Amino acid sequence: MEKKKILWAIGIILILAAVIILFFTLKKPGYQTQFQEKYESCISDHSEQYNMIMAEKTGDEKYCKKLPAESQPYCLAIVRKDTTACQSFEEDDKKKCLVAITKNPELCGLEDPDCEAKATGDLKFCTENYVEPEYVNFCIAKATLDSEYFLNEEVKTKCADESYLMVMQVFRDKKICNKIIDPEMKERCLSVAN
Repeated sequence: MEKKKILWAIGIILILAAVIILFFTLKKPGYQTQFQEKYESCISDHSEQYNMIMAEKTGDEKYCKKLPAESQPYCLAIVRKDTTACQSFEEDDKKKCLVAITKNPELCGLEDPDCEAKATGDLKFCTENYVEPEYVNFCIAKATLDSEYFLNEEVKTKCADESYLMVMQVFRDKKICNKIIDPEMKERCLSVAN
């Protein structure tokens, strides 16, 4: 009888050990869930920019319908070139809407190179007012209606790198930095991790 109890105990211990091992091998590290959320949010933001620019560039309302509900009226106003509809938006969106339709640089506020570049088509507003290449390129893409800029592989890599950096700041796990491709961002990540 005693031998039977020992065998049962050993069996239960082995089953528990197997369950624990299985749990830890199948469980994603905690940071991966947060990474996925941040990455998908970044890609979604770029996808929205893509659809907005495609709507403006082609005049096709189908791109507006791919935007979140709250962005659709703004998009439709631009596609339909409806300056009256622009008047119903908050001040900043109203200005951007009117500039997209009229191309009037006088509507741009002070210190708004993106607006001036879009209104005039003069890309020096982007190149002379921004230092970091990502801001220069973003400004140029919006001003020239370069929709492909927002969904290229470089953007996906940038979204992943930024997401890993944000997640590392929460989890403080230096190993996360090794997943970052951009050397400068990886270095920044490692300096924050220390």
